[in-house]
Amino acid sequence: MRQPRRRRAAALVVALVLVLIVLAISAASVAWISTARRSTAAFDEKAGFKPGMEINEAVLAETDADALYEAMLRNQLMRPVHQVTMEHYSNPQWFEDSERLGHTVRQTRVDYEHYRVTEADADYEVVDGTQVLHAQSRCVDGGSHRWSEYTGTWSKRPQDSCTPELIKVGSGDGIAPGGLSAQQADRYLRYLRGEFGDPVSVGRPTLFEHDGESYVRLPVKVTPLRTGDAGYTGMMLFQWALIAAGIEPLTYPYSNGGAGASGVEVTYYIDPDTTLPAYSFQRMTPVLNSAGEMKDPGEWLSVRRAEYAFPERWLPYDPADPRDLEPIALTWHRDIR
Repeated sequence: MRQPRRRRAAALVVALVLVLIVLAISAASVAWISTARRSTAAFDEKAGFKPGMEINEAVLAETDADALYEAMLRNQLMRPVHQVTMEHYSNPQWFEDSERLGHTVRQTRVDYEHYRVTEADADYEVVDGTQVLHAQSRCVDGGSHRWSEYTGTWSKRPQDSCTPELIKVGSGDGIAPGGLSAQQADRYLRYLRGEFGDPVSVGRPTLFEHDGESYVRLPVKVTPLRTGDAGYTGMMLFQWALIAAGIEPLTYPYSNGGAGASGVEVTYYIDPDTTLPAYSFQRMTPVLNSAGEMKDPGEWLSVRRAEYAFPERWLPYDPADPRDLEPIALTWHRDIR
């Protein structure tokens, strides 16, 4: 009788050990997910304030601008779902002329964890000095639903008219994707700000009021750096930082918003409660040749305006939901730069 009892006791011990291992793995998984999605309070504290505290000029005068930029970028990188509403102009003159010529607004919703992306567009034209909606579209299940001012109705286009492979080009804000773990975000930042020197210079944060809410205005400039035999590299550094974080940019729902050898000047308007961008104004800087000289002062100088939302879960557009069919538009004024 002793032998079966010993066997049962040994089996119970093995079972208990297995249960403890499973619980440990589950706890580690929950901790990793929590770390990957939480606000990075340690970075926020280094920046000089915690999310939710009252922000004023006195606080901002003591704020570490570089730490604030890294806190914002890190939080943005770690959010699994991004919604970005953007106006894009291929050159500065088109931006200046858009109020009298019309413009296009594009909204992308990206689920970086599950590689899902969808988009909506609205085309505006000017009639008798007034901006009016000309056409709009929604991507639903790989097919495009388009609305025309001439018919006042929606029509469905071929099933392959808005594939994820096409939508991902130009998705997001053209600078930072999401979906990274805390460890990946750390590797990304170390590469971006240290592999070839630091291409990022951050200006002084100031308080900005918009629609009754307070934001932190933060000017940032990315200057192309010499990267060995590759010559000068600017926007491409964001893709290389993704590779350093263990992500393949060519298959990820991400593409940067300018030529690889150009830089960018961005003014961010940061929500102090989340340390995430609410709005940004971007101007690309000229492409540099291998000698660090401007190839063409007017080349690739696109202008972008972007509004951000970071919902908890990804939702496709629903043609049956009137809210999803409302015209896409930015709420921040174009003069906020």
